[in-house]
Amino acid sequence: MLQGIEHGDQALEDISVRLARYGLMKPNVFVDEMRERMEFWEQQKGH
Repeated sequence: MLQGIEHGDQALEDISVRLARYGLMKPNVFVDEMRERMEFWEQQKGH
């Protein structure tokens, strides 16, 4: 999330909504989603 903010990929207005959504997720679902996002960004770096 920090990288998205630093690189301008994430609107500052969306941060509170995302934090609330992530805070309501079950821990295992949150970890799975973050893992998927990290894998996606790693793939994007290679292109």
